[in-house]
Amino acid sequence: MKIGILGTQFFGCPPSFYGGAEMVNWYLSCGLAEKGHKVILYAPDNSQIPPGGFLYKTGPPIDTVNTDWFEAEKSNWMKCKHTFSELDVLLGSNWFGFEYASKREIPDLGVCHVHHGHLNEMWVKQSKPPFNFNMIAISNWMKNVYHDSGFESRVCHNGIDLDLYPLQKEKTDRFLFLGRIDPIKGVHLAIEAALKSGVKLDVVGATSFVTDLNYVERVKGMCDGEKIRFIGEVSHEDKVKYLQDARGLIVCSQFGEPLGLMSIEALSCGTPVVALRDGGIPEVVDESCGFICEDVNGIVDGISRIESVSADSCRKRAEVFSKENMTEQYVKRFKEILSGDTW
Repeated sequence: MKIGILGTQFFGCPPSFYGGAEMVNWYLSCGLAEKGHKVILYAPDNSQIPPGGFLYKTGPPIDTVNTDWFEAEKSNWMKCKHTFSELDVLLGSNWFGFEYASKREIPDLGVCHVHHGHLNEMWVKQSKPPFNFNMIAISNWMKNVYHDSGFESRVCHNGIDLDLYPLQKEKTDRFLFLGRIDPIKGVHLAIEAALKSGVKLDVVGATSFVTDLNYVERVKGMCDGEKIRFIGEVSHEDKVKYLQDARGLIVCSQFGEPLGLMSIEALSCGTPVVALRDGGIPEVVDESCGFICEDVNGIVDGISRIESVSADSCRKRAEVFSKENMTEQYVKRFKEILSGDTW
């Protein structure tokens, strides 16, 4: 198949640190090319060419949240749309779905869309076009959320390149928070749980792509530099090292986490996950690799039982969410669309 993946203008592919959607786009592009499909990745100028695939550069990356996201994606689509006629399938991996406009111009084009988060009001309130969206959900939980908003979808769980997150059985005595420094990610709750447990914690996360700088300062103020260390943004290589060394990953998202890529990354490194019950996280973390908790006290209890989880069982669980498995799921969806099946 000839497949196009149309991402956003935020960050390159693969991203240097933050950018879960962009990382998934990269893994999927590589996976599809490995299977012999012709893949065109539409991404910012600082992106890499997927091995065996093609890169269509869409201009300089936008590295700030303070921009007009709608206009940015519209501009992306305008730059690229003249190339879509050569494709069999176009996957929109973005927020506003301009690829559907190309479906009007090229009726035979197979179009589908994956949100890496929740639908915004511009989606929910719009009038629907005279064809199905073929939406893809990254978790069963998100599939139910979309259904409640009036949109049907089929599931393709996100996956990672396990080779980039090697298993390490030897751990330090420090726990880890990994993610954007944002209230919805519950960084303050992870710190609270660590303090209650008496364990050491490293806070690694993006501070440049945030809207609440006061919260960032609040989090920094909760860190003493020794027991609770604020690390901030790091490179991909350093991120993997923190994941490998950590005794456990503490996840305190509280907004309906669509899936939780950081949990898969940790498990691949052999690191157990202690997480609040939120969104699609329970689809990743089960009793073989960590603990799903109802509140901060539950997190504290999970931390106390972390020694009961083996690195090997964590790695085995991560294999369910491999790049290869994700690619197989998307190929299945693309073939369904090209056979005339829509949803």
